[in-house]
Amino acid sequence: DMETEKPLLQGIKTEKPLLQDIKIAKPLLQGIKTEKPLLQDIKIAKPLLQGIKTEKPLLQDIKIAKPLLQGIKTEKPLLQDIKISKPLLQGIKISKPLLQGIRANVNYSDNT
Repeated sequence: DMETEKPLLQGIKTEKPLLQDIKIAKPLLQGIKTEKPLLQDIKIAKPLLQGIKTEKPLLQDIKIAKPLLQGIKTEKPLLQDIKISKPLLQGIKISKPLLQGIRANVNYSDNT
């Protein structure tokens, strides 16, 4: 299932912070319903990860713990299905404000 490693972030320069070139410092995860796959309900086909064809849960079926969200840092698996424990989208200059505005309705609490 690693074939998504390419098409997944196609058009995105993962050499730098995954979503840095997208200018989503704010709109990135704003209004995201984490009830479902973190970035699934975002319809990131355009704003979030422009160029990525995600008919399925963007980060759920991909398992891109490294390539997709390289440098992710979530006290708790913000993107549960991704199993990432690094700065979620820290490279985007959002360390906290970004994810805090998301209001994850999942098990994403600061309870370590």
